Amino acid sequence: MIIYHAAWFAADARLVDVDLRALGWVSFQKSIASAFFGLVGLSLHLAATPRLRLPGYLRRLGKLAACAAIVTITSVVLNPRQVVTYGILHSILVCSLLAVPFRRLSPLPLVLLAVPLILVGGLYENPAFNGPWLSWVGISSRIQPTFDHQPLLPWFGVVLCGLVVGKRLYPSHDVPLARWSSDRRLARGLATMGRHSLLIYMAHVPILIGTMAGLSALLRG
Repeated sequence: MIIYHAAWFAADARLVDVDLRALGWVSFQKSIASAFFGLVGLSLHLAATPRLRLPGYLRRLGKLAACAAIVTITSVVLNPRQVVTYGILHSILVCSLLAVPFRRLSPLPLVLLAVPLILVGGLYENPAFNGPWLSWVGISSRIQPTFDHQPLLPWFGVVLCGLVVGKRLYPSHDVPLARWSSDRRLARGLATMGRHSLLIYMAHVPILIGTMAGLSALLRG
């Protein structure tokens, strides 16, 4: 995600002359979002094994809600015509709530539910959902201008797939994965980044914008 945003900000600041769409940058973004939502499902499974720890779960939802609100408010300040009403953090928050009742299902029913949701979100369109109050569902034929829009469909289906992966990799605390640890700096560093991924996500955009603005002023000065 940092690489993706850095490329767009560099192009917007005219630091590079590259047609990112021709490079398949939109597909790159979709692959990143797929990883994000898949990890939402996997993380929910880990958090609910052997049982869902409600205080920690609610704290996480609170942090997501606060960060989603910050994103919306910031988008209003930057450009009121491209307000983020249902970006990736908003969608992760809703998916995290909706996925809880499904966490006890076995992998096969989850897959049978996830695949149609992904297909509907990717292939079906209905103009009746074009309005601002329904576009978050993910089957509208036209999207209002916005900095970020990651609707419920197909991403909720990807979250359910993440639950399936979690159940396969981590069926209980008795599997070797549960006992894995490492003293390597790289592994420990990646683990630390994983535990603070929301902070990294929130911080990287203003840092990149400031960096690109500084580089642009320096080169033009």
